[in-house]
Amino acid sequence: MNRFLKQFIYGLVYVIVFVALVYGTYVLFIYARPASCFDGRQNQGEREIDCGGPCEPCGLKLVQDIATSTPQILEIDKNRVSIISEIRNFNQDFGAEQFSYNINLYDFSGKQIKSIFGNSFIYAGEIKNIIEPLAEISFSAIARSEILVSNTLWIPSEEFIKPETETREIKIEELNGAISVRGLLVNNSVFPLRQIGISAIIFNKSGLRLGISKTALQDIDAFGKRTFSVTIPVSDGAVIDSRLTKVVVEAKK
Repeated sequence: MNRFLKQFIYGLVYVIVFVALVYGTYVLFIYARPASCFDGRQNQGEREIDCGGPCEPCGLKLVQDIATSTPQILEIDKNRVSIISEIRNFNQDFGAEQFSYNINLYDFSGKQIKSIFGNSFIYAGEIKNIIEPLAEISFSAIARSEILVSNTLWIPSEEFIKPETETREIKIEELNGAISVRGLLVNNSVFPLRQIGISAIIFNKSGLRLGISKTALQDIDAFGKRTFSVTIPVSDGAVIDSRLTKVVVEAKK
């Protein structure tokens, strides 16, 4: 009886191994799994394995995240600050048609005391500033700041072209507690601009930022022109050097 049981067990093991080998051969060489961008095979017109063709561009495998810098906080008055943070896209073949960002501010105990959410875009190889003017918070309460970027929608650079724009006739006036920067925006592109942001940054004679602000324009025709005005609140006693004023345009069609 023991001998028969042993023979039965050995036979059962051989059958299981045989069935496993047959099934594995079927799955690997006979069964055709539906083609997808995640099947680990180069098929369905893909340029490389699971990229190109109907899948995401192969270059996205090497794309670098948008680089950020620590936001600079400018005190405007007792209860308001303006925030500016430089970001960089080191990718020459991809621009971000859209991304989200959070600017987080922390107090001296490490507690988050304010978070500012926004959306923006950046072209291939571009360096630009994220600006949030007149945030309602006391400058003295802020110990640390950061900017986090997420939900980036990468687009090949040939499909996301930076428009050609210029500013003319810039005039700077000192008002009561503010600086007015006015001028003319010219769209030198062969296509209309749907979304335009204009930022103005003012400095003192030492080249330190004193204030920032921005405005938005919409729907400027190809080779069209539009006047703009940016009002920048400044702290009491601030002395600006108008020659250093910087006007920045960010636009997309």
